[in-house]
Amino acid sequence: ARKIEIVADRGAAAHIDDAQWQQVCAHMRHILAASESAACYAAAATEAIGQVSVLLATYFPRHEGMAQQGNELGDEMVRL
Repeated sequence: ARKIEIVADRGAAAHIDDAQWQQVCAHMRHILAASESAACYAAAATEAIGQVSVLLATYFPRHEGMAQQGNELGDEMVRL
C-alpha cells in the first residue's frame, strides 16, 4: 500500500483538522486502488486539489476587491 502525505503550512493546519486531511487522503487511496497508472495518479491528485481548495476557501475566502493575481507557484505535479 502506498502512503499518502499532505504537508500543510501552519496557516492551513491551524484551521483544517486531521480528520479533514484524512478524508482527502482516503479519497485519494480509493482512486488509486483501481490502478497505479499515471492517469489514476493524476485523477487522485486533481480530486485532492479540488477538495483542499474547498477547505481552504472556507477559511481563507477571496475578498471582494482583492486583486486577481496569478499563481505564486507553478502547477506542475511532482511525484516523489
